[in-house]
Amino acid sequence: MNSSTSTPIIEARNLTVRFGERTIFENLNFSVERGDILVILGGSGCGKSTLLRTLTGLNEPTEGQVFIGGEDFTAADGEARVALLRKFGILFQSGGLFASMTLAENVALPLQTYSQLSTDEIDTMITLKLGSVGLDGFQEFLPSEISGGMKKRAGLARAMALDPEILFFDEPSAGLDPITSASLDNLILNLNAALGTTMIVVTHELDSINAIAQKALMLDREAKGKIAFGTIDEVRNSTAHPRIQHFFQRIAEE
Repeated sequence: MNSSTSTPIIEARNLTVRFGERTIFENLNFSVERGDILVILGGSGCGKSTLLRTLTGLNEPTEGQVFIGGEDFTAADGEARVALLRKFGILFQSGGLFASMTLAENVALPLQTYSQLSTDEIDTMITLKLGSVGLDGFQEFLPSEISGGMKKRAGLARAMALDPEILFFDEPSAGLDPITSASLDNLILNLNAALGTTMIVVTHELDSINAIAQKALMLDREAKGKIAFGTIDEVRNSTAHPRIQHFFQRIAEE
């Protein structure tokens, strides 16, 4: 992780999202340093996935701005926006693979679309990316022919195809058994350590949170925004709001 004096790789300023009369969150401010693993957590309906979609440009904020490496992503358009989008890789909850394509074809797609690499160079990258997630040798398999955990890994390989500076994960452990989930957590940690990639992970799984989080941002539906932000230990031990401890201790709300 870089010094706190460096420009954050992600910064949210007064970020607000409303759908009609419903406010999901408002005046949300936080920043993410390069190389961090930030986990976005909170109860159902607090806006975790909406925030991820807003940070990646899939949702436009009602108010506020998102800065990527100091550049105003919210205001960017045309080639400037495309250049910023290329800094992202996204692993969707389902894996997001195209069912009719082999794993190799899925990983090749962003390379064919956004790079000038030759066919041979793309083939090399496919082998490298699938190998980095433990799937070398599965190039010709269809998504229907592999397990749920392997689909997540293949989706991660595709998300990494363009060597993004930031990887976003939307509920990566959803639908996985505990052993497969722990294996994916280890993969996330190993890739972060090896590549220094900034990672933003939306999850409510305590085991994953405890395993991978360096920083944590906790959202709350009633507060319509954050109720805790800091290192995972700072957030876990915070007494600023009763729902923080309810979440970590799995205490039901009355």
